[in-house]
Amino acid sequence: LNRAGVTARSDGSVSQAINFRFATNSGAVRQESWKGREFVVVPGYTLPFGIVMNRILYPEDEIRSGFNSLEDTIAPYDHPYDEQGNPVPAKSTDGLVKHHIGAYNRNVRVDGNRVYLEKWIDKAVASATEHGRAVLNAVAQGKPLETSTGLNFHPIMQAGNSGGKDYDMVATNMAFDHDAILPPGTPGAARPADGVGMLVNCVNCAQFDEDEYIAANTGVFDRLIAAVANAL
Repeated sequence: LNRAGVTARSDGSVSQAINFRFATNSGAVRQESWKGREFVVVPGYTLPFGIVMNRILYPEDEIRSGFNSLEDTIAPYDHPYDEQGNPVPAKSTDGLVKHHIGAYNRNVRVDGNRVYLEKWIDKAVASATEHGRAVLNAVAQGKPLETSTGLNFHPIMQAGNSGGKDYDMVATNMAFDHDAILPPGTPGAARPADGVGMLVNCVNCAQFDEDEYIAANTGVFDRLIAAVANAL
């Protein structure tokens, strides 16, 4: 949500990006050969059950129902956008030409109270692109990076509280398009203590500081509510 991040569709669904910060630990990275290619494999986590972000609740049952759609998706460098700045699928022409660095999301599964996944980064493809080289160097050096999940969901306007955080909307029928690797230094919504992102070891994970996040994304939630209301 650091840029537009939110798109309301004519069928009442919403497209959204969820940003997570992670601290790298190069000791957790491994090398794998797959289909005749050499990969750098980086483990990670996303979507803690019941997390509230930007006053939107992501319930456990909905995450469990939709997380499998992350398997074998592209892990683009940043969220894919077209020339007009509109979000596009990672497998679209704009997504592939401008954002693909040979990275994929694999081995997705539920692990405890969150979703585990691995970034499989094709060394040859990534090394041939400026952004791919930046990611490989950051992982090797243990520099902080971030991931951000792009998904579509159907919103339900419902207020409540989860984990001490108030929400005004519930995300349902989640369908994941990608889990992007964001450019180094891009601020994210959650911290390593939240147990999200690649190479995270947190077991007892707390909610992130939503007030800080909303302060950094002033107006996004209001635009989301207005867009959903206009689409319904």
